[in-house]
Amino acid sequence: MNEKKLRFTGLLSRNKQGQVWVQDPFTGNYHEMDEVGYSICTLLKSGKTRSELVAALTEEYEVEAARCEKDITPFLEKLIDCGLVKEVQA
Repeated sequence: MNEKKLRFTGLLSRNKQGQVWVQDPFTGNYHEMDEVGYSICTLLKSGKTRSELVAALTEEYEVEAARCEKDITPFLEKLIDCGLVKEVQA
């Protein structure tokens, strides 16, 4: 079974104070997020499966894979629900 890739479709920006913003290009809405959220969105710009994303994040943040997946799942679901992340065939 092929795992679907997740692709980030929003626009990322960071201001001089280090705040990170995501703009939904379709609605124009802005969403503020933390550094981990920014890392996730950056990694998903090129498209990654959930497994690839978890592997990259566990390496970057030195967290166990099971904990990482548990922690990022609600965030990913929110991004998918908002239309900022699309699931595409791998």
